[in-house]
Amino acid sequence: MKKKRVKKIITVILVILVCMFALFPFVWMISTSFKPANEVYSKTPSFIPNEPTVEGYTEMLTTQSSTFDFPQWLTNSVIVALLTTVFSMIIATLGGYGLSRFRFRGRGFLSYFILTTQVLPGSLLIIPLYVIMGNLQLLDTRIGLVAAYCTFSVPFCTWMMKGFLILYPSH
Repeated sequence: MKKKRVKKIITVILVILVCMFALFPFVWMISTSFKPANEVYSKTPSFIPNEPTVEGYTEMLTTQSSTFDFPQWLTNSVIVALLTTVFSMIIATLGGYGLSRFRFRGRGFLSYFILTTQVLPGSLLIIPLYVIMGNLQLLDTRIGLVAAYCTFSVPFCTWMMKGFLILYPSH
């Protein structure tokens, strides 16, 4: 009984230490975001800001120039993320449904081919994607970015949807 309690206490302590180690960079980032510039660049860093300020956030949200436009960047990121998610889920759901419900020649090969695409490093696709996007005149466009992100996410989502639909068959 006593060994179980000691083991549980040690486990809790280890979990707390791992969580503190994992969360420290995020806490440091948030703490730094409330420091004035002179405190951020000082030679002796402090964990808690001496003079907390939100001027960094104000400057970031209101400054618009030819080289810095955070609201536009945020808008682009949200649009690209939403479109990538929607397109990937639609395509992956249809593909996963087909792979899990229908019997056809080459189904096993296709399933494993989709899985093996996840083994290849994404850096192998950068040059071919760049050439394709250039030929289609999609460089530096939102739709080109969505297409590029979908090439990475659709195979993974298809494999996950296939597994989900096999585990939870329709009635």
